[in-house]
Amino acid sequence: KMLLGLFPIDAGELNLLGKNILTQEDRQELKASIGYVSQHFALYNDMSVQENLLYFASMRGIPLDVAQTRINRYAIELGFEEYLSVLPTELPLGINQRFSLASALLHEPVILFLDEPTSGVDAIARAQFWELLKALKERWQISILITTHYMSEAEFCDRVVLLKQGAKIADDTMEGFYAKHPNAHDFEEIFLEYYR
Repeated sequence: KMLLGLFPIDAGELNLLGKNILTQEDRQELKASIGYVSQHFALYNDMSVQENLLYFASMRGIPLDVAQTRINRYAIELGFEEYLSVLPTELPLGINQRFSLASALLHEPVILFLDEPTSGVDAIARAQFWELLKALKERWQISILITTHYMSEAEFCDRVVLLKQGAKIADDTMEGFYAKHPNAHDFEEIFLEYYR
């Protein structure tokens, strides 16, 4: 939230995309490069999925024809094409998740922040969502920073940072964590070692 400018910087240093962030102006400058999906994504329930996405695009200053092309592309690639004319209240949670992801990608950011995006969804939708994230990273060359309380999801990440009371207590690749904890059966066991 500090990187996004939602909280003031109270200590330490913030670096993003090679830039040291010191002021609110620095963060404003980087906003065009960042996509963000909050845990509780806010939708306008009286507008269809397509109308919501067009509205979000207009807030970003994206021309209508460009926005429509991107919406059509994301609807196909993220698998919600058949829901474009549906109201958000009628969406399955897993589809709503894809729709919120599309809204964060409309301005074509180079880094994507996801705040517990799979909270409350079933295991199948969660697995499908992680497949989408993998495709985003590989095909679209986008960096993804995700917060999660599901330790099984950490297994999908290239690098994991553990925080305790706002301070970093561990930072490594998954291979590095397992090398340091060779007797662990899964990452949840490793995670608990740091919080005992």
